[in-house]
Amino acid sequence: MDAFVQLALIEKAKRVFAVDTSVMLSFPLLAPIGFTAAELAALAAPATAADYAAAGDFARTVNFLPTDMVATATDRMLWDVYRDVLSRAEVGAARADSGGGPAAADVLYEAGPDGTRVESEALKRYRQYRDSWIMAREDYAAHKLTGELSQDPAERQHWTEVDEPALRAAIDAAASAWETLGGRAAIEAALQARRQAALRDPGLRWAEWTQAFNPDIDMITEAGGNQYAPTGFSPRNFADQDWLTFDLSASEMRTLVDEAPEALKRVLDDDGGTGIERMSFEYRSVAMVRAWFRPEALTSGIWRSSDPDLQLSDGGDPPTGACPAYVSACVFVRNIEVIEQAASTDRTFQDLRFTLNPARLTLRPNLRVDPGIAARIARRTVQPEASAPTPAVTPRAFRALERNSFLQLSALRRATPAEAPIARRRPIQLDGHILTNPVIRIRPELLGIPAPAPPSPPPSPPVPPPRDEMSILAFICKRLPKVPDLASDLD
Repeated sequence: MDAFVQLALIEKAKRVFAVDTSVMLSFPLLAPIGFTAAELAALAAPATAADYAAAGDFARTVNFLPTDMVATATDRMLWDVYRDVLSRAEVGAARADSGGGPAAADVLYEAGPDGTRVESEALKRYRQYRDSWIMAREDYAAHKLTGELSQDPAERQHWTEVDEPALRAAIDAAASAWETLGGRAAIEAALQARRQAALRDPGLRWAEWTQAFNPDIDMITEAGGNQYAPTGFSPRNFADQDWLTFDLSASEMRTLVDEAPEALKRVLDDDGGTGIERMSFEYRSVAMVRAWFRPEALTSGIWRSSDPDLQLSDGGDPPTGACPAYVSACVFVRNIEVIEQAASTDRTFQDLRFTLNPARLTLRPNLRVDPGIAARIARRTVQPEASAPTPAVTPRAFRALERNSFLQLSALRRATPAEAPIARRRPIQLDGHILTNPVIRIRPELLGIPAPAPPSPPPSPPVPPPRDEMSILAFICKRLPKVPDLASDLD
């Protein structure tokens, strides 16, 4: 992908998915990250070793600690930070008017089949209709940019007279459904009551949060000894639902690149133009679901610590600290189509690949990038079963390689077989000349051997089955305010 297109795509994504100042986007610029629909579907209830491997890959992919627009691995994961806060923080003392807010808990949670506390159906409906409202807002923002930045008067008029009223009506309808069917007022009142209850009795609330995350129970240990905290997404069946369309025209790209920050231009090494006329793909943003994680525990204002590892964020812009942000959602994309100005046919891609020169990542001067990463993450063609018996990297193994490249783990390396020794041939002497590599041709009919039949034409290559792989365009990250920040009325 041209640097020009990369820059325009990232700039538009920021304007669509990060309209709130408390949100930032982090992009997998160093390697593509892809999952199939089957792999994602298995996350909810893994049953096989492959399912658990995919669940571990996904959990590590979305629980790194983002610091800026370049998504790279961190030594610690979100579950490491959260575990340390719960076990090592100094919790404030209860106030005289302490109270629990049990009614709020009854609205938000209920007892599961095994007796553990799970989200209530009311809270699940709230999230469902909230997600629909978020989708409608994103769809409006994406089309608004395309319509307003177009150089075609007909496209601008169509946006003003047709698309804008329809998309705004969709936002209003989604907001109304969130209020009524999603019970927005009741759920948000219960959430606020829980926050106030935490301030009234910090110890009780802290014990509740600590009980909800027991590393001995909630962490899964893989065959190799690595651990991860299971992480899912909402809606769970998003791959089968309607997706939105993201378009980028040449004129829109030019405007977005011109208005992009200079620091971003330096990172992406804008080359000043592109041969792409239009780019489009389907996208869907999905929220992360972590049964073990209570974000309000970090921002509750009921704890403090002098431990540098627990100074999570200074609340600055950009923030610094041990955990300045965490991934709250992902933007998945599929069916990427590119229309080139000089090409007779369109091109279709399975994932987004940012072809960056790691030396240009000026936002991260100390970033260690393997210079061979670009060669190793190039997607390999899987040979059909009837091909040569040389073992091939399977799609599953290679997707793991790509994700591990993002996580900066040890790359999968295939051993290069040693060259077979060349057999020495005895020289042959003929008419005083020595022939070291003679080639003797004898007509088969002189030996009574029938002439071989002409070779049959090679079989047509098999048509590959349709792929359902979805790649991650961006991580939507929630910035933390100043944390820890003990409330003034707590001791």
